[in-house]
Amino acid sequence: MDSMGRRSRKIATRKGAQDAKKAKWYGKIGKEAVSTVKKGGPNPISNTVLATVQEKTKEFDVPKEILERNFKRASEKVQEAYIEKFYEMYGFGGVVMVVEVLTENRSVAAI
Repeated sequence: MDSMGRRSRKIATRKGAQDAKKAKWYGKIGKEAVSTVKKGGPNPISNTVLATVQEKTKEFDVPKEILERNFKRASEKVQEAYIEKFYEMYGFGGVVMVVEVLTENRSVAAI
């Protein structure tokens, strides 16, 4: 027999979906933070793009520790800058999609 009841299983499933969505946003905002710090420095007064990223973190309730961890990661010499790329793709029915990607990989095959 299953130890979780129906209600507990529904709550766990919903929480798992919400956590996955948060992790996706935290990762995307983290990559944006790293790339903007690499490009313009860690000071939000002189780096206006970084100031907008910080506003996004407030909007999505990203914990401050995650943002600070990404600032620290951006200042390391080993960390490469993320590359912003745009790809045009065609989906089912001939629908055209433009996909914006932040990546460390330079090859198209790896993306």
